[in-house]
Order: sequence, then structure tokens, then C-alpha cells
Amino acid sequence: MSHISPSDVAFTFSDAQLNTAKTTTLDVRVDAAAAPGEVIRFFVFSGRGDDYQVLPMLAVAGDACSRFTNCLSCAAQIGCGFCATTGRCEALGSSGSAESSCPASAFAIRPGSCSGFCASRGTSCATCTSLSGCGWCGAGSAPQCVEASRDGDAPASGSCPYADWSATASYCSP
Repeated sequence: MSHISPSDVAFTFSDAQLNTAKTTTLDVRVDAAAAPGEVIRFFVFSGRGDDYQVLPMLAVAGDACSRFTNCLSCAAQIGCGFCATTGRCEALGSSGSAESSCPASAFAIRPGSCSGFCASRGTSCATCTSLSGCGWCGAGSAPQCVEASRDGDAPASGSCPYADWSATASYCSP
């Protein structure tokens, strides 16, 4: 396993000075020799005088999102999402794609958001709740594994009574 030292990471702010209500971007570049999956921890300090804030951040070394060509391989990568509208794997932004205007409803950031993933793989409650982005609806005569909402507290579409829904294995009976 390689080790990333401070000299292997470059930080660049797009603006050196910010005024009220202005934003900037922070580009983090990692040496090409970094092992995929290696976590890079860093902190951003901001403030004036004795008043400051510290924002801990993480970056993960990995392949460019564009390298992944299907929903499942793309959505399994940290920092990537698959846009069903464009059919491309794109970098994740603050509210969806950082590369296009892909609607959030068409932007898969977990395997469970890929069409048919949950239903085809989650044949039991325990199997379903172990899948990223899936949850079990035990209501009715045909319990099923369905895509979970982004926060996991309900199905992404359709409905399931609260008492019959879970995205965690502790819900499943032994």
C-alpha cells in the first residue's frame, strides 16, 4: 500500500480573495501513483483574526468517473454518479452531477439507484438490506426489495407503510 505525503497533494483555490456572498472552488490533485481507494484527509481553515472555523474534508484517490461505462460500476465508485439521461458516468457535485445538468431523479449515486438492481438481487430481506441503496418492503402478500430514498427512510418511489419498511438488516426477522 502506498502512502500519500503532503508533497503528493496539491491544493488550488480559484480565487485568493472572497467578498460577501462570493464562492470559490478547491481543486485537490493527487499524485498519479496514489493507490485507488486511498483516503486523503485534509482541513480547510477559514476566518479572520482570532475567529476561525475548521472544516475537515476527505478525498479518495481513484479513477476518473468517465472510465466507468455502466450504471452499476459507476454508482459503486465514491464521488461518481451515473446519469441515465446522458448514459455517462459523471463526477458527483453538491446536488447531483458536477459535469452536467442531469436531473437528480436520473442520477444514480448508489447501485440501488440503477434500474432493476434491487429487485433482481434482493430476494430476501437480509440480502436486500445488505445492498447499497436498497430497502425491504414487507407489506402485503408480495414483499419486495426496492430502491431506497437518498436518506433511506422510505422507498424512492411508490409507498410502503412505515412499520413494514427498512433499509437495515436489524429489521429482518432471524
